[in-house]
Amino acid sequence: MVAHGRLLKAKYGPDLKVVFIGPCISKKDEYRRAELQGSIDAVLTFQELRAMFTAEGLDLSSMEAGDFDHGAGTARVFPLPAGLAKTAQLSTDLLAQEFVAIDGLEAVIDFLARFDEVTDSLRLVELLACEGGCLMGPGLESSLSLYARRNRLLRYAESSAERPVPPAEDGPDVRLSTVYAKRKLNRIKPTEEEIREVLSKTGKHKPADELNCGACGYNSCREKAIAVLEGLAEIDMCIPYMRTKAESRSALICSMTPNAIFVVDRNLRILEVNPAAEKKFLCQQEQVVGKNLEILIDPVHFKEALRTKELVTGEVAYPTYGIVTWQAIFYVETEAVLIGIFVDITKEHEQRERLALVKGETLTKAQEVIDKQMRVAQEIAGLLGETTAETKVLLTKLIKMIKNGDGSIQ
Repeated sequence: MVAHGRLLKAKYGPDLKVVFIGPCISKKDEYRRAELQGSIDAVLTFQELRAMFTAEGLDLSSMEAGDFDHGAGTARVFPLPAGLAKTAQLSTDLLAQEFVAIDGLEAVIDFLARFDEVTDSLRLVELLACEGGCLMGPGLESSLSLYARRNRLLRYAESSAERPVPPAEDGPDVRLSTVYAKRKLNRIKPTEEEIREVLSKTGKHKPADELNCGACGYNSCREKAIAVLEGLAEIDMCIPYMRTKAESRSALICSMTPNAIFVVDRNLRILEVNPAAEKKFLCQQEQVVGKNLEILIDPVHFKEALRTKELVTGEVAYPTYGIVTWQAIFYVETEAVLIGIFVDITKEHEQRERLALVKGETLTKAQEVIDKQMRVAQEIAGLLGETTAETKVLLTKLIKMIKNGDGSIQ
């Protein structure tokens, strides 16, 4: 990659932008190295290129096929193990003494550990971290097997070999070399006691507990423990330990929560109930596991969650068990299970009912008082009206007597 970048920039000028596109993610680290700056401007994987096409709305199937400026010749087999030697026109015979191709990280490490055994005859060693070579690089999405990919590549290389390759031109003078810094680690020699102490922190108290699964990136649990002591790894990098830790915590939460929890499969068969569910729904796990949920409760809300694949919530009363719950039921697609969480709100429900009763009684009493006050007011108004009328008549007569002056009333 770097050689091509330097050649292109030397031929077309330093302002030329060179982008590497391939299946290799290590190229991203390589082009950022300080001593290689200016050779490559950007690195993309095929996955990223496809994502860019999608984002820009580009449909390659609707576009006219093109061709490269220059044929690559035998360089088209470069992605295969031994492709480098084939491109360099070296013998790739399995019995060739001057060349060997190693693919797969473990095989590479093993070869380097035994390098002194074969240095006399070898001229070129091709070491590929990816098993199967670049064809199996992590930046290439394909459902094809290594063998199918290999056959397609070889057919493509054969078809392109029929095209004439232009004669090589005298290119510019380019420095095709680099410097690699020594990055050897200063390894420590921890004591057996220190190693065992680290192992015990991840639940490995005896050799039988050491799974050596390699999920942490180290070949054995002991190697990983030493890396932790060297500051190169973390305790939590042990996946089996973290899974056990997470499961134990989740189990503790499920067993200690006051909320009832049901776990059922797609057929509504009970897989698990927690202690709170046993208490509230009067059952025991060993008696109900494997049986249909309907033996305990109406599964209508579980069916709705399974049908819609959405969270189903609401307040539901279970008179048989004397409880009222607020429940949340959801479907876990990755596990194909339904989980129901039931919060007991019986006391809150009773308090709301009592409060509603008190409110009703208060409103009734208040209405009675208002009605009584209205009757009293009406009675007082009636009495006041009669008295006022009589007074008006008497005063009217008195006024007329005074006006006549003789005491007679006309």
